[in-house]
Amino acid sequence: MRDMMKRGEELVVLAKQQVRLGHIHGGGGHGNLRDSIHMRIVDTPAVVVGSQHPIALIHHEGTKAHMIRPVRKKALRWPGASKSGWLFAKYVHHPGTKPNRYLSDNLPKVMKG
Repeated sequence: MRDMMKRGEELVVLAKQQVRLGHIHGGGGHGNLRDSIHMRIVDTPAVVVGSQHPIALIHHEGTKAHMIRPVRKKALRWPGASKSGWLFAKYVHHPGTKPNRYLSDNLPKVMKG
């Protein structure tokens, strides 16, 4: 069990290093993805490393190009170069994201040890 816990803790450290801090928030008051990666013990002898953050799977697996529309407001808003300091749009075309497999990329590294 100690060995599994050590490997789990190492995987948490490596995964957090692979997720850039400061750009993955996901809104809704969930905080930063990097800070949400953790390890827990389940049904001894086993550990689970992961995140309950709403964007964890999306970040890990990537996304296809898609349309983003406002849910609760009439327009999307973000900081930009305008007189008000904000840019507005009724929708935006997101180009998609490449996967960042911060867990599966690092699993072989901790299994070798």
